[in-house]
Amino acid sequence: MDQIPPGTGLIVDGLGDKIPESELRRLCEQVGVVRFIKISTRPDGSTFGLVIMGSVEEARDAILKFHGTHHRGTIMQLKLKQEDRG
Repeated sequence: MDQIPPGTGLIVDGLGDKIPESELRRLCEQVGVVRFIKISTRPDGSTFGLVIMGSVEEARDAILKFHGTHHRGTIMQLKLKQEDRG
């Protein structure tokens, strides 16, 4: 994805092992439109997701709904992508 609309990018930590992108998409679609999603692995082996929501409000709703919740035995942590923080 070339350009991320300000305030719509989320970093999702605490995904656990082998969560498919389709599962993270289904979760995030509970609060709005998902424009882009990618799950990556850091050098330390931990996984994280980059999710681009359809609007600033949907990104905020995703944080409110899922941050600190349990999923697949781990606690999900959502935050705005660094350059999206105000």
